Amino acid sequence: MINYKYFFNNFDKAVILSEKESGRIIDINEKALALFCKSTDDFVNLKRTDILPLKAIQNLNLQLKKSATNSNFASADSFIIHKKGDKIPINIETGLLKENGTELFLEVISEKENANIAKEEISLTENPVNESENKYKTLFDNANDAIFLIKNESIVDCNVKALEIFRCSKEDILYKTPYDLSPEFQPDGSRSTEKTKEKIVKALNSEPQFFEWKHKRPDNSLFDAEVSINSVILNGETYIQAIVRDITKKKQAELTLIESKI
Repeated sequence: MINYKYFFNNFDKAVILSEKESGRIIDINEKALALFCKSTDDFVNLKRTDILPLKAIQNLNLQLKKSATNSNFASADSFIIHKKGDKIPINIETGLLKENGTELFLEVISEKENANIAKEEISLTENPVNESENKYKTLFDNANDAIFLIKNESIVDCNVKALEIFRCSKEDILYKTPYDLSPEFQPDGSRSTEKTKEKIVKALNSEPQFFEWKHKRPDNSLFDAEVSINSVILNGETYIQAIVRDITKKKQAELTLIESKI
């Protein structure tokens, strides 16, 4: 059984969970502790407004309110002040979800510059999915990036965002390989199968990978993505975790800008 708390604690971006009504922070992951240079004890009794800029929070809340009927996610660029006084530009993605009737804010925070993927290889013991574990499964399913868990090149689990991005059901993805979800060739002319296997081997050798990729949906439509992969150990077995972000709009905007300068 998959321990979904892993995806919260070891997601490759800072994650903060807080109550919507009170603003009280109820959980954070290791990346958040590192980003804010704080310990777990430092977050006791802190609220969302104590660590994120008020202007950014107002922007995010307004987006969520306006898009309540269409989406439960909002995004804003902002910054935090490092304890050394440095100003760090960040992007905040906020999701609104419900856990046992309580509305929660899920903040995924990433540095906009000089972001590195850290080596992550952590052993977990097997636990049944109980009430606490369900919370982490909720976070896994509500992450704003597609998340895949891969064993022996076969996809054994994915989250809801993956189904949204690939426009399919879970049955269309499970037990397929990453190159089944890719065109035969990538834009640089390389074969998707060979390039995928090469990157998986590097990840399994403790070399996390971050790259742009052309993906293919089950309906054969293509989209541009940013992908990060790294090896993880779950219940004594080695897996590949892949995080996929659709950047089609970003690539289109870049192309439009280039064309406007010609």
